[in-house]
Amino acid sequence: MKKLILMVLVIAAITNAKAQKNWSVGVFTSGSGNHAQFSAGSSEANGRFSSNPYGTGTFGLMGRYFLNNHWSLQSGMNLSQVGFEYAVSNDYSLLKKHNEHATKNNVGIGVLQVPLTAIFVTKTNCSNFRFFVGSGVTLTTSLNNVNETKNIVAKGDEGAINNVYVNQTVSSSQFVIPTVQFMWGIEKLMKKGGIIQGGFVANMGFTNIATSDVTYSIENKVYNHTFTNKGDYMGMMLNYYFKPFKKR
Repeated sequence: MKKLILMVLVIAAITNAKAQKNWSVGVFTSGSGNHAQFSAGSSEANGRFSSNPYGTGTFGLMGRYFLNNHWSLQSGMNLSQVGFEYAVSNDYSLLKKHNEHATKNNVGIGVLQVPLTAIFVTKTNCSNFRFFVGSGVTLTTSLNNVNETKNIVAKGDEGAINNVYVNQTVSSSQFVIPTVQFMWGIEKLMKKGGIIQGGFVANMGFTNIATSDVTYSIENKVYNHTFTNKGDYMGMMLNYYFKPFKKR
């Protein structure tokens, strides 16, 4: 129900943009790495093991209200994921073009994001480019309870007694949390009024939203660690704003 209410409010705001002054509707896209932090279990890890950023994409709709030539406010609705990824490096052949250098195990959790961001832009140059920086708060929510276990065995080790494997169990309850968001980059004003924007986006959370218990075996020794996720991520974004709507 909360998810439905959020979607209705955002869609209503964007739909109503045509009746407002200096509103622009756009499409938000980004690719980022979501980071997890070690929190419990053995602090000793095998040299072949690594905890990697969970790679994910974000797609959404946004509405941007231009207060003046330098300041604007932006909000919308984005669909993305948070998650965990682990890897154990493997021996491989240099003669094969397609080989698996690592045994990877990743699990993701779908989230809905509703940001509210203040954006400052510089003056445009002779080519209609300008720099921008922005910061604000994002409400991140998941309405699903997650308890998922995934086990991956190294390729070629299936059926072996002392095989290399990576096992993780991810647990998460329903949540609605605020996070802090930053963005910066460059944008170009098009001749017909549209804007192409490219840059970087970073998110910082303060509340644990998911936990992953990982167990892996290397050379007949078993390791156990626990990692937590606060929704932290950083990545690159490419957005497009359509021509602003204005009162006649």
